[in-house]
Amino acid sequence: MLKISLINPKLNPVNADRERYYQLYRAARIDGLDYSIYKFTEQNGYEPRFFEMSTEEIIEKYLAKEKEELDRYGLEVCQTHAPSPTYRHGDEQGNRYRLLEAKRSIEISKYLGSPYLIVHPVQETMSYPLAEIQKRNIDYYSQLIDTAKQNGVTICLENMWNIRNGNIFECTCEDPNETNYYIDTLNKMAGEEIFGFCFDVGHASLVARNIKNTILTLGGRIKALHIHDTGKNADLHTMPFTQMGSGNKSLVDYVSMTTALRTVGYRGAINFEAHAAFEVFPEPTHGALLGMFRAIGEHFSNEITGE
Repeated sequence: MLKISLINPKLNPVNADRERYYQLYRAARIDGLDYSIYKFTEQNGYEPRFFEMSTEEIIEKYLAKEKEELDRYGLEVCQTHAPSPTYRHGDEQGNRYRLLEAKRSIEISKYLGSPYLIVHPVQETMSYPLAEIQKRNIDYYSQLIDTAKQNGVTICLENMWNIRNGNIFECTCEDPNETNYYIDTLNKMAGEEIFGFCFDVGHASLVARNIKNTILTLGGRIKALHIHDTGKNADLHTMPFTQMGSGNKSLVDYVSMTTALRTVGYRGAINFEAHAAFEVFPEPTHGALLGMFRAIGEHFSNEITGE
């Protein structure tokens, strides 16, 4: 059985009742977390410019207690997610801080025991041609190589979408051939496998990508997953099988997802990035909600592994 993990926004505030949820996780047999490093914001009660603290300070002040709780409840951090955006065109001062955020995220990931850190790519805009975006991405990610090597953390790119004049369009890393170029080029620069991919099935569905062909083209580069339902006109990030397409079928093609992941031999975690479900469903139902995530995760695991 593949490990089952998920992201939960109820854990993000500095004063969150984490142990209550960890008890629910254990009861529902959830294996671990997709840990939101982007939670460290003023809105959640943390210091402004949080990442200007050293990693040692962050561990002492915040992470040591969280790590003790996670270990006590037998929960793993299956993957982490760096703050985003990672880059804004024309904001060089801000971009220096965003680079610091990513490097601190790598060090935090090591401490939490996460093998994978999701770091969004520099996204396309109307102002920059593809060649310029590719150069900016290679330049950006290459600055993370040394920190990733030192900490033994794999950096995962993710397929993205964007919106222009009210219209959603596919963005950086939706084309798997473009993604392969990034990952293979960066790993060659690193001299070892430092970069991989997080396949977001909701994003792929939102921009009408062929999910099966995309996964087959990416192959073993896929190290992590973001599984969630989406809509036709919005990135909903909610529980799978809650959005219906035509013919009484799920809007997201999970059959193609599991079939292709089985073909490429995926053995990472079944990870749900369905944080909206915890906002929509009332808190008294969250124990049952976690049980449903477990049941769906077991289904996906069986379909992928053939067990």
